[in-house]
Amino acid sequence: MNPHRTILRTATFGSFTITDVTYAGGLTLGRHAHSTARFCAVMAGEYREESDGQHLLCTPGTVTFRPAGVMHANRFIGETRCLTIEPATSLLTGLHLTRHDRAFALAKQIERELARPDAASPLIVEGLLLQFAGVHARSYAASDVPPWLERVRRRLATAHRATLRQLADDCGVHPSYLSTAFRRTFGCTVGEFRRQRRIDDAVDALNRGGLPLAQVAVACGFTDQSHFSREFKRAVGMTPAAYRREQVRSKS
Repeated sequence: MNPHRTILRTATFGSFTITDVTYAGGLTLGRHAHSTARFCAVMAGEYREESDGQHLLCTPGTVTFRPAGVMHANRFIGETRCLTIEPATSLLTGLHLTRHDRAFALAKQIERELARPDAASPLIVEGLLLQFAGVHARSYAASDVPPWLERVRRRLATAHRATLRQLADDCGVHPSYLSTAFRRTFGCTVGEFRRQRRIDDAVDALNRGGLPLAQVAVACGFTDQSHFSREFKRAVGMTPAAYRREQVRSKS
């Protein structure tokens, strides 16, 4: 029994297993992998996940997917409650991390059915689970991403200061249409994607070492070092300086 992890309920519906679980604030789970693929919907609290050098801040509304065997690490910033969904199928191995309003709405419906079950709940929950998996499959189908929108995503990954208007003008679309299409396709807003890439780039720069923090801030698109420190601590749970010291200690 893990005193830092409490399973509130678990149940199996068709080919899916659902677990409602809470994690204590401050808990750190080192690099590990699961034997089954799983979704994780954050219902309350927040945690930081790292995998393949990328960092994601998971807050209420965030839904992640990890194929079986993928190494990752977690740090729970405060007490966090998650709904994990394990599909007994290999058809979902191509999916990735995402934030998707429709998927989270389905997770909330599943949560309500688990909390107040009746005779119809098993059938209802299994149907919701199939919709949940389908939303993710459709969101990340390569054929659903138009080339112009993929160009926007690539540019956001490198051009930290490009405005929404500039991105839209480059593609010949209206900014509001770009915003709607981006969120519908990738499951997050342009701003959320840009913020996450800045943090990822900053982590890479800090891991390489060498540059002063002020230069890292500018290179990664932050307004100044103060802005960089605030955003980095919010996302990673520690300041850039503390993160760099921890990396130095881990390599010594």
